[in-house]
Amino acid sequence: MASWLFWTGLGSFSQRSGSSERPSEARAGCGVKIAFLCATAPLTLLAVRWSKALTPAGTVPGLFEAMVIPMLVLAPFCWLCGAGFGSLARVAPPARLYLWECLGALAGGAFATFAAAGSIPALPLLCVCGAGVSLLAVRLGGAWAHAAALLVCVPLALASDRIDAVRPGFGGLRLVEQKEGRYGHLAMAEAGGAKTFFFNGVAVTTFPDRAAEEEAGLWPLLSHPDPGKVLALGVSALPGLAEALEHPVSEVVVVEADAEALDMVRRHLDADARRALDDPRVKLVADDPRAFLRKEGGFDVVLHMGSEPLNAAANRLFTKEFFSEVRSSLARGGVLGFSLPSSENYLSPETAFANASVLRSLAEVFGSERALVPGSRMMVLAGVSQDRLDPGRLGAVYRRRRIKNTTLVPPAFAYHLMPERRAALEQRLSGLAGTAVNQDLRPVACFHAWKLWLVRVVSPAHLLGLIAVAGLGLWGLVRLWKSRRSVFASWESGAVFCLGLSGICAEVVLLLAFQSVCGALYWKVGLLMASFMGGLAAGAVAGARSAGTRERSAVLLRVLLAVLGAAAAGLGAGLTGLAGLAPGAAELVFCGLLAGLGLLVGWAYPLACPAGPAEVYAADLWGSSLGAFLTGAFLVPLAGMRASLALAGCAAAAALLWPRRSR
Repeated sequence: MASWLFWTGLGSFSQRSGSSERPSEARAGCGVKIAFLCATAPLTLLAVRWSKALTPAGTVPGLFEAMVIPMLVLAPFCWLCGAGFGSLARVAPPARLYLWECLGALAGGAFATFAAAGSIPALPLLCVCGAGVSLLAVRLGGAWAHAAALLVCVPLALASDRIDAVRPGFGGLRLVEQKEGRYGHLAMAEAGGAKTFFFNGVAVTTFPDRAAEEEAGLWPLLSHPDPGKVLALGVSALPGLAEALEHPVSEVVVVEADAEALDMVRRHLDADARRALDDPRVKLVADDPRAFLRKEGGFDVVLHMGSEPLNAAANRLFTKEFFSEVRSSLARGGVLGFSLPSSENYLSPETAFANASVLRSLAEVFGSERALVPGSRMMVLAGVSQDRLDPGRLGAVYRRRRIKNTTLVPPAFAYHLMPERRAALEQRLSGLAGTAVNQDLRPVACFHAWKLWLVRVVSPAHLLGLIAVAGLGLWGLVRLWKSRRSVFASWESGAVFCLGLSGICAEVVLLLAFQSVCGALYWKVGLLMASFMGGLAAGAVAGARSAGTRERSAVLLRVLLAVLGAAAAGLGAGLTGLAGLAPGAAELVFCGLLAGLGLLVGWAYPLACPAGPAEVYAADLWGSSLGAFLTGAFLVPLAGMRASLALAGCAAAAALLWPRRSR
C-alpha cells in the first residue's frame, strides 16, 4: 500500500501546475497515459506473481525483497495512475474528477468482493477491463497508444489460461494444482513423493510425513485420560487424522475457514488419510475457527494445527483472546495442544521472543497449567500439569490404546520428555524480560516476522542491498527537504499531507482490527475499501458544496483536522468494544467507520484544490504512504493499534499547528 501511494503521488506531482502545456495537449497526454495504464495493469499483476521466484519456495521474503520488490514492480502502473489524474485535473474540475475517481474505486471494490473474488480469474479480468477502458478513452487522444494497449490486453486475455499455469516460486517442486480462491491463492506442489500445500505462497503443510503427523496429535491426545470429543483447527489437520482416530475418540471436528483449501488438500491425500476422512466420527466444517469456538463447546482436546504467528491473519490464533475462547470451549479437564518453531538444542533470540510472547498470553488464561515438550517444533500443552507428562504413565496409556506409531513410540518417550531438556527450555523462555502479552489489538508476536527480516541482512548480498536502499532513501529525503517549498508550497498541501497520514493510520488499524474479529480480510478487503471510497466520494461532494473563499476553506480544513484527531482518539478508546463484535455486526460497523473516515478525508480535497490540484493530491498520497508504512511495518506490531491511533491524532494536531502562509 505504501509503495502504491508513493508512486501515485509522484505521478500526480509530476503534472503540477506551472506547465505551459495547452488544455488540448493535456487532454491528449492523458489519453496516452490511460492507454499505457490499461496495458500495464495485467503486466503488473504478472510481475507481482513472478517476483515470488526471487525468494526461496514457501518462505516469507526478507526485508530487502519486501522493500525493493513492491517499489520496483508497482512503479510504472502507479505512476501512470497519478500522472493521469494530474493531467485530467488541468482540463476538468478537480473536485468532480476526484469524485468520479472515488466512485470508480467504489464500483471496483464492490465488484471484486461480490462478483469476482474466487470466481473470476484476475488476469483475464484485468485484460478485459483494460481493453474496455482503453476503448472508452480513445476520444481523449493518442489512438496509437490505445491500439498498443489492445495489442497487449487481447493476446494476454486469450492466453491467460496458459500464462496462469506458469507460477514461478516453487523452487524444485512440481506444481500439481492451483486456484485463486476467496481467501487467497491455493497451490499444491510435489517433489519426491511428498506434496506441499501452499497458501499465498507460504508452505502450510507437507504430507505424507508420518513423524510430524504422529507428533502433532500424540502428546495432547495421550495426556488426556478420555479424549472423546476432539476439535482440530486448520487444514493442516487433515493428513494426521488417521493417527488421531487410533485414540478412543467419539468425534473429530476439523474446522477451516476456506472450504476450497479443504477440498484441495483432501483430493491429494494418500489412501490412509482418505480412509480416515471417510470415518463416520470425522466431521469437516468450513467456518472461521474463532467464530466456531464461540458457538460450540464441550471439547476434550483442541488441536491447533496452525504453524506460527507470521502475520496478522495467523497471529489472531495465538492471542490472549483466542486462548480465552479455547478455554471456554473446553470441557472440564480439557487439553489444548499446539506447536511453535523451535529446535532440538538451540533457540534463536528472534524465535525465543515470539514463543515467549505467545506463552505469556497463554499463561494469562491457563495460568501455570501448561507443559512444554522440546523438539524441532516445541509442543505446548495447555490444561496439563507438568507431572502428567510422565514417560512411564504415557507409555502405559499408549499400549492400552493399542496405538501403532512408527517413529514416536514408548521407548522414545523418555528422551522427548527428559526433565533436564524441558527445564532448560522453560528457563530459556522465562528468562526473557519485558515480554509483552500477544493480543488482538497488540499483535506483538508479529514482531517475530519483522525481526526475521532483519536477520536476513547477515547475508552479504542482502546487507549490500539494504545499504543501497538506505542510501537511496537518505538521498531522497535530502532532495525532498531541499524541495520542500515546491512540495509543500502552501499551507493546504501540508495540511492535506497530515490529513492523509492521519487517515491512513486509522484505516490500516481498522482493517487489521476487522481481520482480528472476522478473520476474512483477503476477499472482503474490496468491500471495506469500497466503503472507504464511498465515504471519499460523499466527502468530495460535501467539500465542493462547502468550499468558498480560500480563508473559509482553510477554516473548514482546520475543523476537519480537529474532527479527525478526535475520531482517532475515540476509536482508540472504543477498540475493545469493536473486538467483541459478532462477525455479521462487525462488517456493518467497520464499513460504517471506514465510510465515515473516508468522508472526512474526501471532504478536504475540494477545499484545498485552489492551492494546486495535482500538488494537493500528491501531498495527500505521500502522507498516506508514510502513514501506511509506519503503521503496518512498525507501530501495530510493536506498540499496538491504540498507539497507532494516537499517531493518527498527533498527525492531525500537527497540521493544526502548521504555519499558515500564502502560496
